[in-house]
Amino acid sequence: MDELRHVHSVLLANGYPESFITCHSKEKPHLEKTASVPKKAIFINLPFKGDQIMQLTTQRLRSAIKRTFYAASLFLTCRTFSIPVPTIKGRNSVDSTSNCIYKFTCSCGDTYIGRTNRMFQCRRKEHIPKWLVNHIENPNAINLNRNPASSIAKHLLMSGHKININDCFTIISHNSNSRLLKVMEALWINHIQPKLCVQKSIDFNLRLPWTA
Repeated sequence: MDELRHVHSVLLANGYPESFITCHSKEKPHLEKTASVPKKAIFINLPFKGDQIMQLTTQRLRSAIKRTFYAASLFLTCRTFSIPVPTIKGRNSVDSTSNCIYKFTCSCGDTYIGRTNRMFQCRRKEHIPKWLVNHIENPNAINLNRNPASSIAKHLLMSGHKININDCFTIISHNSNSRLLKVMEALWINHIQPKLCVQKSIDFNLRLPWTA
């Protein structure tokens, strides 16, 4: 109360009228806040051009929207290109590889070079079918009178060597061009000289344009 009286006397001394001081000294009633409508969210997607540029763009857009559309709230999202992440190739990716040249290595050291345009998993099953897998694990489980077409299967069946099916095959090259893949296979065979690559020899008589 003493402070109010002091303020009242100071205002009178400074020439303020009594009615003005009394009017503004009254306690004002508490006004309840009226419920307002929530602002509408506006989303804008822009390509990312750097932190500084995006910050400046956001400020300018928000300022423009605030002047023209006050009931809106701006949310700016940045669009960026995905970063290519190298995948670690595992056994599943090797099985799904196609148009490739592969190498088989037996536990005895003998090798085989081959190629396939299909998924490698299909070619591997042709070289080492299920019955051969069972025979490797248990030689007494099957009939040994089978005559496989694959030189790998013949070698394993005749020698009885033990192998790890998941580690005996490796992909050494691949190319989508089938012609080039054949040339690459021949170069690999000539370079490694695999013992299990038994090439078929074809003998025929030359048909010369002249007679003896």
